[in-house]
Amino acid sequence: MLNLIPKAEGQKITYKDLEQFQEKIELFNGDFGFTESEKKALLLVYITNFGLEFLIETLPRESLKELKDLLDKKGL
Repeated sequence: MLNLIPKAEGQKITYKDLEQFQEKIELFNGDFGFTESEKKALLLVYITNFGLEFLIETLPRESLKELKDLLDKKGL
């Protein structure tokens, strides 16, 4: 997996960061056709590029509460 660490502000990524992903995204019965490892890598690429602040500003309040509850539950 890539060594990307999302931060508050978005960071530049490279084509090398993207080369492991297929060019077209396909759905299979309502799910993306990614492995668990590919899902994690893709999510890290997006969040690294967009930044955590953008993620927080974009998520609905209900999702933010659920995320906070999950973090609290895990002791983070």
